[in-house]
Order: sequence, then C-alpha cells, then structure tokens
Amino acid sequence: MTDGQKLLLIMNRLKKEDEEDQSILTWISRYKIQTIIHNINQTTNNIDSLQQESTQYLYQSRLNQYLQEIDNQTANEVYKNEVDSRKKAAREAVDTREIPKSNKHWWNPKIGELIEGKKKLLSKMAQHKRSRGL
Repeated sequence: MTDGQKLLLIMNRLKKEDEEDQSILTWISRYKIQTIIHNINQTTNNIDSLQQESTQYLYQSRLNQYLQEIDNQTANEVYKNEVDSRKKAAREAVDTREIPKSNKHWWNPKIGELIEGKKKLLSKMAQHKRSRGL
C-alpha cells in the first residue's frame, strides 16, 4: 500500500468518525432542547398573586406601556400585539410557579413486583421461542 493510499484510508476513517461524532452531538443537542422545552412547560404564571393590589397595578402599568406602542397596524397585527403585550406584562408582573409533578397514588411496591414478574415471563417466553426457532 502506497503512502497516498494510507493517507486516503486514514482520512476516510477520520471522516467517518467525524460523521459519527456529529450525529451524536446532534442527538445530544436535540435531547437538551427537548429537556429545556419540558422544563419551560413545567412553569406557569402564579395567577393567585393577582389578588394583591401592587401586582394588579404593576400588571396594568406594564400592559398600558406595551399597548401604547401600537401605531398604524392592521387588525391582525393589533390583535397579535395585544396578546403578546398581555403575556409580556403577565410575565413581568406575576411570578411564575412550578407545576407540581403528578403523584401516582395508585403506585405501590406490589404493582412494581407484578410488573417485574411480567417482564421476566415475557423474557422467558421470548427465549423459548428463539430456542424452538419460531
């Protein structure tokens, strides 16, 4: 094998490794984005704080500030701006709170044991089918 062929072989291997690394990085990036989106969806505005007069005033003043920015716009743009303004004002005036994760009251150790037993039986059944060639 000539030096040129060896060099090409090494370059092809590096290219293949680089593509594999890139696909792993892409997967990691997607996973991180999904995790961030999931975490964002776990918070919501704490509407209960709107009972306080100071929060109501802050929300109203922020909303007025954003709505004054509406100039010569179409009806659709005005509507979109109004909705966005309400959301921005709420985010600034009202705290966010974390949505509690669901508590699985129906779960208990007995159910866990039953699930493990089912998994073992399915595994045995699959082994039996493979050994019989089905």
